[in-house]
Amino acid sequence: MLSALVAFEWRYQTRRPAFLGAAALFLAFGFAIAATGFGPQNLPVNSPYLVTESLAFLSLLAVFAASALGAGAVLRDADHGMTEIVHGTPVGAARLLLARFLGAFHAAAAAFALAPAGMLAGTLAPWLDRARVAPVDPLVYLWPLLAVALPSVLLAVAALLAIAAATRSALATHVGAVLVYGLYFVSAALTNSPLMAASKPGAGGGGLAAPLLDPVALA
Repeated sequence: MLSALVAFEWRYQTRRPAFLGAAALFLAFGFAIAATGFGPQNLPVNSPYLVTESLAFLSLLAVFAASALGAGAVLRDADHGMTEIVHGTPVGAARLLLARFLGAFHAAAAAFALAPAGMLAGTLAPWLDRARVAPVDPLVYLWPLLAVALPSVLLAVAALLAIAAATRSALATHVGAVLVYGLYFVSAALTNSPLMAASKPGAGGGGLAAPLLDPVALA
């Protein structure tokens, strides 16, 4: 039954304007990062370092996609006056919430997966210096997507869906997304993340502080 519920949630989420908008934005941001030659001039735009750093940076934006998808997953029953009817079914509230969490996560992950596709397309931009394009290796995009970016998406969906479930408020969920985003910049400053200007990766925060305070792995 759980798999059927997750499949239903997936179909519902991927047909929402929020999903389509997030997918388009991640595709566009991925393309822009590669096509504009982001990163040091002595590194190819599709080098493992720059691809990993770019996907980690873009995963920060997943918190806003998670806010829209998570709030919709939890609050739509109340919005349509269906809470008592849905919770009165044999499915159970806990199983229903788990299915909606998994469906929202898979939808957010699918939207984010267009970012590396956009980055790959960006390497084909005619105005890009061909000396900064290395031979294409799919693992260069797949590994940081699985090991760095998608865990950040999972964290964002879990946090924002939990806020939505606890508050039953779309406004509180969106405010929570802004707070999570703001708190990350505090941790970035404490760990000298490369996200901050003139900082060095991992410098100053200690070997333990960076991984504890920076779940996105930029530091």
